[in-house]
Amino acid sequence: MTITELAKQWQTVIHHKPPIEKDPTSNDLLILIPGNPGLVNFYICYLDLIQQQFPNFEILCISHAGCDPNSYELFKFYGLKDQIVSKYEIIKKFVMDNEYSTKYNLYFLSHSVGCYINQRMVKLLLDDMSLVSHVDIKYVGLICPTIKDISKSVSGVRITKLFNYTPIITVLSILSSVLTRLLSDNYLLGIIEHYHIIKKPALVDFVSQLNYTNSTLGALNIVSKSHIVKQVLTLACEEMKLINEEKDINDWFFHDLGSKVKVWVYFADSDHWVNDKTRDELIKDYYDEDNHNNIRFELGKSDDGITHSFCIDKSVEFARITTNAIRRLN
Repeated sequence: MTITELAKQWQTVIHHKPPIEKDPTSNDLLILIPGNPGLVNFYICYLDLIQQQFPNFEILCISHAGCDPNSYELFKFYGLKDQIVSKYEIIKKFVMDNEYSTKYNLYFLSHSVGCYINQRMVKLLLDDMSLVSHVDIKYVGLICPTIKDISKSVSGVRITKLFNYTPIITVLSILSSVLTRLLSDNYLLGIIEHYHIIKKPALVDFVSQLNYTNSTLGALNIVSKSHIVKQVLTLACEEMKLINEEKDINDWFFHDLGSKVKVWVYFADSDHWVNDKTRDELIKDYYDEDNHNNIRFELGKSDDGITHSFCIDKSVEFARITTNAIRRLN
């Protein structure tokens, strides 16, 4: 099975860019695991900016299973376990097909629920003995991580009530189908722009405009595709039920893996998907002063403008924060 066939099987989209400047002595692959909604559109500008600072990085971003806007198969829900397995299978296929003689150095970035997926997917990669000679995991970045008690966050409390008391998934998926039948994509894009669903950048430079364009296309793919609406909301519902204490995997990730691999954890100053108490508990439990060179927790500042949804309109600013973090931990 080719990687294209594998992506089709999981109804996912793969964004891949070769390195700008190939380093003959190393083979570095930066992999991003999205949050929910898991579309690659929102992260392309962010990844491009990082690659400009690290031109030796090859880029790979994998959308969530079930989030291919061009899929016309009957709806099938892909849960958190499917998201983990699909990323593992695609990455394994990618590195095993490696045309270079040297193994891949893997650098991971993940966002929101992508961090929960990333932790478990990295463990699968490390436990797979057939990959020992093919990969070396160097770095794992968790951005606004929903890796514990997501239902206790401000938005988690609200959305749980919404799921419990209204048929919101059915209503919105039907609405999406109706809108698609009645309105053209151009008209829907006009609505997204007119009502500032995706905010236009204050300064219209090329990079900001590109980020805005990618984000509006991502929003269009969500609004106009009922199977993506249903996938995104059903996955969110599952997140509220399944992402709880997670002590075993977090202990392994920060204590075991963190003793061997560089780890960066970024919390936005005010995050409606991460409860402040949850954030403080994670830092208290896993910040190790003796191992601070390997594991770094970073808290955003109130005036930096970085929110949980940074990838929509703050790619330029957060790419700068990310590249600085990678340099510090390298």
